[in-house]
Amino acid sequence: MNKYSKIVEQLSHYPVIDLRNDGRTHCFPEMIVGLKIHDDLTVNNTLMPSGESIQDFRQILGKVFDSNNELQPLSEPLDKSIVQKVNGSVVHVKAPKLVLIARKESRAILNQDEVVSVAEQFGFEVQVLVPNGQTELGHIYRVLGSCDAMMGVHGAAMTHFLFMRPGSVFIQVVPIGTTWPSSAFYGEPALRFGLQYIEYKIRPEESSLSKIYNNSDPVLTNPEIIVSKGWEALKETYLQNQNVTLSIPRLKKVLLTSLAKIKGV
Repeated sequence: MNKYSKIVEQLSHYPVIDLRNDGRTHCFPEMIVGLKIHDDLTVNNTLMPSGESIQDFRQILGKVFDSNNELQPLSEPLDKSIVQKVNGSVVHVKAPKLVLIARKESRAILNQDEVVSVAEQFGFEVQVLVPNGQTELGHIYRVLGSCDAMMGVHGAAMTHFLFMRPGSVFIQVVPIGTTWPSSAFYGEPALRFGLQYIEYKIRPEESSLSKIYNNSDPVLTNPEIIVSKGWEALKETYLQNQNVTLSIPRLKKVLLTSLAKIKGV
């Protein structure tokens, strides 16, 4: 509640009761115990009393975190101008902003500095963000709310795509063995949210697992065998013990695609 109370307060007309710090007896005519979930990071407007959608939840986040409390309309177009011609000369204008969500432990990008350098060569203004349990949510909201693209390796921090403006570009790096959770938990919800979604699927030679297992091992060649054993096997093999090194030629193609989407080409 210390972290999310300002959001929770927007979801009810009544004060929030934190039972950890409230020893009173409360009497209610009825109670829903547990959560009603429509899908991962999704609001199904057909199930809502007034047709609310995930975009309405995004407006709630804006109400909580916008420093000036003035919501920018979600229909506001992104700045799609990267270069323009003036009297026959090419003039550079505002660079598109790419936020790289970095991880320090598992699923880290081992060549992160090189990735940042290449993105800057392509004209991006790059900001590296390393969220943790102490990172103020308002700060993350303002960073991602002002970006044109976000890039990160599959993990819980990808939830922050909800802070982006619909129409922005979301690049999710998908490690070996995480195709299904990457798509179900973040890729599909991001599309429903209105983002332009790009997957960068890691190849065996880009995974640190290639230094542990031989090239013919099912861990690398047929991850579905491991995944079929259940969540614990997936977590131990692919989530907790895997880092990635992005192929620079492949990264360049993804960055070009991202620029085209940002410019609306």
